[in-house]
Amino acid sequence: MSEKVALITGAAQRLGRAIALELAQNGCHCIVHYYRSKEAALETAQQIERFGKRAIVVQADLAVSEDIECMFARVRESFGRVDVLVNNAAIFQREELGEITETLWDQTLDINLKGAFFCSQAAAKFMIEQKSGCIINIASTGGIIPYKNHIPYSISKAGLIMLTKCLATACAPYIKVNAIAPSSIVFDEKASEQHTPVSCIPLKRLCTVDEVIGAAKFLVFSGHYITGQVICLDGGRTLGTK
Repeated sequence: MSEKVALITGAAQRLGRAIALELAQNGCHCIVHYYRSKEAALETAQQIERFGKRAIVVQADLAVSEDIECMFARVRESFGRVDVLVNNAAIFQREELGEITETLWDQTLDINLKGAFFCSQAAAKFMIEQKSGCIINIASTGGIIPYKNHIPYSISKAGLIMLTKCLATACAPYIKVNAIAPSSIVFDEKASEQHTPVSCIPLKRLCTVDEVIGAAKFLVFSGHYITGQVICLDGGRTLGTK
C-alpha cells in the first residue's frame, strides 16, 4: 500500500484530533481511538472522510490490556496493517502532594505509560511484519522538569521518554520511535497561561497546536534517520534560564 494507516489514541478532540486530521490530509487512513467521547470521535472520523480517507472509530480503555488487544484486532480486520501509531491519550490532573490518591496515581500511570507501552507492543507486531513503521509518543516538558502539582503526570511522562528510547532500540531497524515533548499548548489562553507563565519561557510565548502537528508530520513523512529522540517544543523552558 502506498497510503499509510495511522492509529491515534485520544483522537476525538483537541490535540489528538488535530494530529489525526493532519495525517489524513497527508494521505493516511485513520483509526480514531476514544474512551468516552464517542460523538466527538465520530465527528473526527467524518472530517477525515471528507479528505477522501477511510476512518474507523474504536473505543478502548487504555488502562486495560484486553481492550487494547481488541482495538488492534479491529485494526487487523479493517486494514490489515498499521504504519503509524501516535500515543497521544493522557490524563493531566492538578493535585498537590497531600491530595494524590492511589486511584489518581494508578489511572495516570496506567493510561499515560502502561497504555502507551501495550499499544506500542501491539503496533510493533504489525510493523515488524511489514518491516516498516513509525511510533510517536506525545510526552511533555513535565517529563523533563518537575511539575510539583502534577506529580503522577510528570512521572508518567518521564517514563514515556525512557520508553521511547527503549522501544527505539528494541524495534530497530524497521521501526522508528520518537517523542514530542511540548510545553503548555495554546487551547484556552487563560488556562495555559496560568499553568505556564510566558515569563518562564525564553521565547515568551506558548506552544501552538500547529507546531506539534508539524513535528508529528515531520517524524512520519521525513524523519527517516531519526529514532529514540525527543523533540522538545518548549520555547527554551527546559534550559533552566531566568
